[in-house]
Amino acid sequence: MSLENPKVTVLMPVYNGEQYLREAIESILTQSFTDFEFLIINDGSTDSSVEIIESYDDPRIRLIHNEANLKLIATLNKGVDLARGEYIARMDCDDISLPQRLAKQAAFLDANLSCSVIAVKIILVGANKNVIGEWKGDRKSATPMQIYRRLPRINCIAHPGVMMRKSVVSKYRYNPVRRHAEDYDLWLRLLSDGYGIDKINESLLEYRVHIGQVTAVNNEVGLGLANIKAKASLLREKAARLKLNRFDLNVCVGLLIDVAAIVPKFVIKSIFRHRYI
Repeated sequence: MSLENPKVTVLMPVYNGEQYLREAIESILTQSFTDFEFLIINDGSTDSSVEIIESYDDPRIRLIHNEANLKLIATLNKGVDLARGEYIARMDCDDISLPQRLAKQAAFLDANLSCSVIAVKIILVGANKNVIGEWKGDRKSATPMQIYRRLPRINCIAHPGVMMRKSVVSKYRYNPVRRHAEDYDLWLRLLSDGYGIDKINESLLEYRVHIGQVTAVNNEVGLGLANIKAKASLLREKAARLKLNRFDLNVCVGLLIDVAAIVPKFVIKSIFRHRYI
């Protein structure tokens, strides 16, 4: 293991994550795989997150402080730039990585050079780590072909459970205007350009579902608008370059299905809003 040249960078942004932070940190520090740096970026936390991180005396932890609250996408891109590892593993400060996660993902990327992103299946847990169910899209998309067919319709990759080749994610980066869909936007662009995304057919991440979770709030309030915009953006960009392919056409079909489902809801809301104002 070399802290200057680790195999893997575990990238974890933190913003006021004190409630579940210790569980997240310890789930990484106790991994069976040890050749990693743990790049934690504090995005202007005002709670005890920094004190919690600094309480760990482990040379693999590399704590970086943002000058201000840059928000998630800018912090992720900063982490991509700072990462020293050949592979970048994402982690969120409220989730739990199971002990074999990094070992199995790194081994998979070593053995499969055509794969750029390797995901894992997830277990949905509540505040007290109680299992609360499964993500159906995740369970039904366990092979490259299943992922290829499902992603044009809906996201089926858990962002905090992926490991990516740094060379690829450094080239594509997270799109700063795709707030709440930065991961989905990246998967679409990678598949559209022929990069491989695979998934280990094993649950290796406990994905926390709670009231303050950004994804949960976005799904309730945004009604999938962020994902619709990601699809439309991909299609505009590929059409401008006259490089639409079969995957892009599938994305177009998915976009039309989304629009057909969501437009009537907005029309109805608009009618009632004007009626009772």
